[in-house]
Amino acid sequence: MSLSALARLAECSAHRENTTERFENGRGCRVADQLRQPARYRPSVNVARAPQASVPLPFLAGGWVWLLWALGQLASARGFVAARDWGAPALIAAVHGVTLGFLTLTMMGFLYQWVPVVFDVPALPRWFSWSEGGVYAAGLVLFEEGWLRSRLPLLAVGGALLSLALLALASGIAARVASSRRPWDTVSTGVVLALLGLTATWLLGFRMAWTIAHGQSPNQWLALHIAVALVAWVATLVSAVQLKLAPMFAMARVHGALAALPTAALWVGLSLEGASVLARLPWAADVAAACWLAASALAMGLIMHLRRGGRAPRRDTVLAAALAGWGLWAGAAVMLPWAPPVSVVLGLGGAAAMVLGYQSRLAPFFLALVTARRSAAVDRAFFLARAMSSALAPRVAAAACAAGALLVAAGAAWHQADWVGAAAAVMGLGWARVVGSMVGQARRARRAAPAPRPPEPPSPPA
Repeated sequence: MSLSALARLAECSAHRENTTERFENGRGCRVADQLRQPARYRPSVNVARAPQASVPLPFLAGGWVWLLWALGQLASARGFVAARDWGAPALIAAVHGVTLGFLTLTMMGFLYQWVPVVFDVPALPRWFSWSEGGVYAAGLVLFEEGWLRSRLPLLAVGGALLSLALLALASGIAARVASSRRPWDTVSTGVVLALLGLTATWLLGFRMAWTIAHGQSPNQWLALHIAVALVAWVATLVSAVQLKLAPMFAMARVHGALAALPTAALWVGLSLEGASVLARLPWAADVAAACWLAASALAMGLIMHLRRGGRAPRRDTVLAAALAGWGLWAGAAVMLPWAPPVSVVLGLGGAAAMVLGYQSRLAPFFLALVTARRSAAVDRAFFLARAMSSALAPRVAAAACAAGALLVAAGAAWHQADWVGAAAAVMGLGWARVVGSMVGQARRARRAAPAPRPPEPPSPPA
């Protein structure tokens, strides 16, 4: 059966379940009717605004390369983890390989693709995204080489290039969000706050570099730098994106203040963490951890609410990956007052689980969009993506990231370097399984893709 037929079957099933999407089909939703005369789908987002796949895919591929590099670096630095030498340059390079390499590169590509579709605005030009990505890639290579070789000039040049690229990204995306005619809501607020968090992250990095250059300890700013990176940038953007993706996958709606509560709790906790560092209030850090625990619980509750109230024909497993990620972040909040390094490990594992999980749905959407454009049926990209998606990939991503994070934490707690190496191997195998699933879907898409629709003959003159 071709992808277009699968898409029409998925559309028919969605119609029978009375989804929140709108359909127009005067003859009902019988499968035979769907195969003969497809219904017109009116999406709640403007899929036609999506850029070409050549815009986001290089960022996703670059993120995969950096994830594998970071896992290899973690395996080689496993002795430092077992000895709890968290300041070792090789270990710092591995952490930045995950945060700047895998997480940020993937989220950058996602923003270039997602913002035009959701906010119904023109996509940023391809030359802009490629130029910004090229500067970012060069800066990241120099930055990591500076850590591995302990060369301050490389760190300085790499950090400057990274900051320039991130400032261009934040400015471009924020301008697109501001120009949208879409009503301002929690999603808009979350995206803007995340971009502010991204900017604050590299500003704090420069503040730490200035402190080190003047012979002072950067530890005062380290906790705030990590909190801003994981909470203000990663968690805030995931929370905002989740408000659009999770209801779509569950075919449900989000009402009232429930949608805004996780983001609000994240930023209340971040404000308290800033007060604990700047105003030297030790109790504020513990309250901040409680706020982040509440934010994780609220986000998990929101996903469970959507799963119970949704009208999707089947539960999408990507929501299980999101639940696993927020669960790891809840564990990170619990461990923060007693073992901050373990908390960071769990936080990174939770972020990787959610990004890999959602990525297993983004890649099929990119392929479906290419196929739909070839067939002049862009409005069917969502259904094509559902037909091409793997139910196993999000589960594998969640299990691999959770097991890897727990093994790293256990290896540090019991001084077992082999456990840390095993964690890197588990996460690497999990990544290979997820990407293998995506490659298999791409091959099936090429074999089953419908032929392009021939142009209609011109109408005879009156």
